[in-house]
Amino acid sequence: MDFLSKQIGVKIMEKFKIYIHHHYTYELFWYFCHGVDIDPNDIFLYNQENRFNKNVNIEEIIRLNAVYKNNEIEIIFCYDELWEKLDGYHLFDYSISCLQLGYTFDRGYNHNLEWLDGENIDNLNNHSKNLGHRLGYMFIDWEGSDSYREKN
Repeated sequence: MDFLSKQIGVKIMEKFKIYIHHHYTYELFWYFCHGVDIDPNDIFLYNQENRFNKNVNIEEIIRLNAVYKNNEIEIIFCYDELWEKLDGYHLFDYSISCLQLGYTFDRGYNHNLEWLDGENIDNLNNHSKNLGHRLGYMFIDWEGSDSYREKN
């Protein structure tokens, strides 16, 4: 609590930023942000026809404002940009990245171990030097790993 909220006995709403390092899609908004309080009319759509088209990667940076547990959140879908920003938290999901890069489909085995152990981990290690605890890396081992290799 800040000084003012202690004096008046009311918790002032905090503001957060979340940088999501993936192309924006309507479905990914709900994947990452389910449970937020947002007017559905404020959720970005190009048009109703591509609302559920996971094959359309929106290249622009998309910013949305929502509330979660009485805290304001600015949600920024920024793909591979804005890694240098230290004013928020950064999220990266391995499986979603494999899907958006065309390394896998949305069903079944989701590994590209050469990319995971190489460029993917190298990039995240570089970003984590700057971001520290502000970087969230999501890795779900849906189908198990390659039985002939282990991840570094």
